[in-house]
Amino acid sequence: LTSTKASDYTLTASDRIIFMESGGAGPNTATLPAASADTIGLVYEVYVHTSGSGVNVAPTGSDNINGDNASVSLSDQWTGLRILGFDATGWIAESIEVPGGGMGGGGP
Repeated sequence: LTSTKASDYTLTASDRIIFMESGGAGPNTATLPAASADTIGLVYEVYVHTSGSGVNVAPTGSDNINGDNASVSLSDQWTGLRILGFDATGWIAESIEVPGGGMGGGGP
C-alpha cells in the first residue's frame, strides 16, 4: 500500500501512498490510472521524497485533475497531493505536506 518509486510510475488500484524520488535531469512523473467507475472514491497520496527537480502528477489520456487535463507539479521535498477519484473522467486533488518534514525530520 505504501511504496517508494525512483523513476516514472503509473499508480495501480492497490497503491495508496507513494513517495516519489525527484528526477535527476527533470522531474519524475506519477501517472494516475485511467479514471472510470472503478476509481470513484479511490484515494491516493503522492509525495516528493527527495529534494531535487520535483515530481509531476499526471492524468491519463483525456482525464482531468481538478477540471484540467494537465499535470500538477510538486517541487519541494515532503510536499504532496491527496487525490480522490471523483467521477469516470477525473480526479480531485489537494495539496498536503508531511508534518515536520517526515518521520523524525529525516523522512520515512
